[in-house]
Formats: sequence, structure tokens, C-alpha cells
Amino acid sequence: MKTQHIDKEFLNNATGGSAEMIMTLAEIFREQIPEFSEKMETCLSQKNYLELSRVAHTAKSSCAYLGITELRDKLERLEINTKTGANSEEFVSIVADFKRIANESMTELEEIITTL
Repeated sequence: MKTQHIDKEFLNNATGGSAEMIMTLAEIFREQIPEFSEKMETCLSQKNYLELSRVAHTAKSSCAYLGITELRDKLERLEINTKTGANSEEFVSIVADFKRIANESMTELEEIITTL
């Protein structure tokens, strides 16, 4: 099965191929997606960029553990830019990308889990 967002080789190496570990990480991520999304939206609407940077940092780490490199890179850019105010016109689109890619990645994780 080919995935668009998840680096399956990275995920397998990071978990030692443990199906239990992959399922645990997937469950944690499933719970985090709505929480991260809501916090990011709130931070954007309140222009609380320092807190948005913190949320991006935490979400970035979750994506990194799962091998979702495209999203990890976008969140890293958001984390850095919200600290400096650089490229603020990108903040809304990166948050939208987070929601879309995170949900698509969750679907991929569910498909990966069925093959374990």
C-alpha cells in the first residue's frame, strides 16, 4: 500500500515494527488532531501567535514520530514564523493544511494498521 503522507519505512523503523506501538501512536494522534485544530484556530482568531507557536511545536513532534514529514516541515515553519511574525499571511493556510493532512494521515494509519 502506497501512502501519500506517511513514510512507512520511517514509521516501521521508529517503532521497531511493533504493531502495538503503531496502534498506540495512531490512537494518540487521533485524539490530538481535534485538540490541535481547535487550539490553532483559537490562536489564529485571537492573534495569539506565541501560543500558536507552542501548539505547532507540539503537533510537529507528533507528526515527526509518525513519519508525516510534509506536515512536520510545515509546522516547523509555522512554529518559527509565529515567533518572528514573518510570513504571517501563511499562518491560516498552514493551519488548514494541518487539518487536511492530519485527517488524511489518520486514514492512512488506519489502513496501515489493517495490514499489521
